[in-house]
Amino acid sequence: MRKLFLSVVLLATSVSAAELTGLWGCEVESDMGSGTPTFDLKQEGLTIKGAYSGALGEAPVTGRVDGTNFEFSFQFDQGKVIYRGQQAADGSLKGSIDFAGQASGKFACKKKK
Repeated sequence: MRKLFLSVVLLATSVSAAELTGLWGCEVESDMGSGTPTFDLKQEGLTIKGAYSGALGEAPVTGRVDGTNFEFSFQFDQGKVIYRGQQAADGSLKGSIDFAGQASGKFACKKKK
């Protein structure tokens, strides 16, 4: 039992949390076409706030982090765009996008320097 407890503690401490604060350049491929949006994000604890700039205009972003997984979204004319993904070991972001239930796609983002 003690070994199991120690294994769980070590596993829990070895899993890193996502750190999304920064300016991100993304590549998007979707049913609606491709694009290169930018996100300026600030993470405070498990909360994400920031701004989107891209083909759909500009909009405030809100979201949450859970370990290396995250979800953030913004509103545009036709509804809510939701980005769901995971931060990789190299710091990049990858995942899927839901365009207000009208289209879907995938994205990959790298932090700009």
